[in-house]
Amino acid sequence: MSSGAFIISKYESDIIANIRPIKIQPETLGLVVGSQTNTAPTGAAVGGLGSAQVSSGKRSLGVHARTITIKFDTAPTGYKQGGLIRLPILRKAMFDGIARGATGTYLEEAITVVGVSSEEIR
Repeated sequence: MSSGAFIISKYESDIIANIRPIKIQPETLGLVVGSQTNTAPTGAAVGGLGSAQVSSGKRSLGVHARTITIKFDTAPTGYKQGGLIRLPILRKAMFDGIARGATGTYLEEAITVVGVSSEEIR
């Protein structure tokens, strides 16, 4: 579920050390974990391997974005209580500071991080 159409943002790859385009929901930029907001990195995106991917399987070719899996403490309207959501973390420095059990906010509701997944390139 989303509050808007997809947008093209930027994703900082930690394996190939450049910035890639990534398609995300606009509210992804409002995710806060600890004291860090999931803002896009600065700089121009480069061509080559294509966009970073979030929803494709890890066996497919390309740049698979680092993600966290969250659950809402109290789910907002339209979301299942206890359901899990996987979100890309756009900057490596933010991801490096996140561990399971970290807390924050998403869609203005309290969340807990229940999983982390590193970037992969195939």
